[in-house]
Amino acid sequence: MKDALEIIRAHAKECAQTQTMLFTQHEELLHRCALHIALTLTAGGKILLAGNDTSASITEYMAGLFIHRLHINRPPLPALALTNKAFLHNTGHDQSTLPCFTRQIDAFGTKGDCLLLFAPSHEATLIAAAQKAAAQELTVISFTGTAIQELSQISHCILHLPATTAFFLQEAYLSVAHILCRLTDYYLFENAAALLHAQSLLSEKE
Repeated sequence: MKDALEIIRAHAKECAQTQTMLFTQHEELLHRCALHIALTLTAGGKILLAGNDTSASITEYMAGLFIHRLHINRPPLPALALTNKAFLHNTGHDQSTLPCFTRQIDAFGTKGDCLLLFAPSHEATLIAAAQKAAAQELTVISFTGTAIQELSQISHCILHLPATTAFFLQEAYLSVAHILCRLTDYYLFENAAALLHAQSLLSEKE
């Protein structure tokens, strides 16, 4: 049986492995995600975020970072987490909860907006949300653990980050939230000229 210190060390090791994978294997993809977000906002669009369960809390937190700030004083950025608990409860009275995000995208999403989707597992409501957003010509950015096949066909960017334990994936998602907000601040308020240069690089890659 492991003692408490061994549990701490094992946790730290796996957490570090997941975070290292995120930032070493996916740094270019994280950069592309940030560019899509910054370009959406400079064009007058807004950021929508969707996730279930723990991921829903992360989307609410990330929306708050866009609206308030991460580390610099700057104007609020338009972001909305599609996770209103009262709405989800009311939708649950229907025979299917599948429309819980798609109806919100119908209500709030417009062409040119960006949807950030946190789907650590294969969840039909989130896949339906991505499909609805793509059909309405929103930019779709997906972060997933297992639903890569369905989401890769409709996402402009998809970050597949497998983790042996779900909560290590959620910890990585927090890091994703922080670095994307940090890069958005950089491109919009610290180095706008870099965004123009990076936009041309993004067009070449896509």
